[in-house]
Amino acid sequence: MPSNKVQNFNAYRSEMNAKILDGDHKIIKRIFNLDTNAYKNGYLPVKNKRTFRFSSISSPSLR
Repeated sequence: MPSNKVQNFNAYRSEMNAKILDGDHKIIKRIFNLDTNAYKNGYLPVKNKRTFRFSSISSPSLR
């Protein structure tokens, strides 16, 4: 059953992302672009960037 929940979530997320991006909201598009570009391979591998993000979210000392 969990895979069905994941599939439903991914379908809903894709649908809502499409609706949001279809609108003519320049700021929202910039936020999506920033988030996408932040996780592209570059100086640091994507795996490290995600690890830094999760550790900064869960660490009270970094808030």
